Amino acid sequence: MPQTKKSRRQWGQRVGDNSQKTTDDSILPIEDNTESADDHDTEWAAFLDTLDNAKGIDQQTEKVAEGIRRLYPYEGRKEQVEAIRALIYDREDLILIAKTSFGKSMIPQAVSALRRNTITIMIIPLTALVKSNITRWNAYLVASRVS
Repeated sequence: MPQTKKSRRQWGQRVGDNSQKTTDDSILPIEDNTESADDHDTEWAAFLDTLDNAKGIDQQTEKVAEGIRRLYPYEGRKEQVEAIRALIYDREDLILIAKTSFGKSMIPQAVSALRRNTITIMIIPLTALVKSNITRWNAYLVASRVS
């Protein structure tokens, strides 16, 4: 069965949401929902089995990339796939430092989705980010007053 990308609206259908909003915010049943939640659960469990049984870095990387395609409406970056593979198969801690909008948040989300019985804890140092931004803005304001 060929895989097709699902839109965000279709994602709700895949997990059993049998309704859609219209422009007047009323709820109407979706008639074209051909895949039931049970079918999706079975298909997902089968995929997770293939992910669990992947051997070798190349096969593991391929399965992680396929999992990302199934979860998200885009292809994962090479570094995202490598980080997820390392977390799932090597089972070691990972520190990832990447630029803004790289997609760091997707990595722990995908790990939890691709591994059975897992919990992901994310520590996001927002106070450090806020302090950094305040320092930059203060320096900018001082420089603009001097000029």
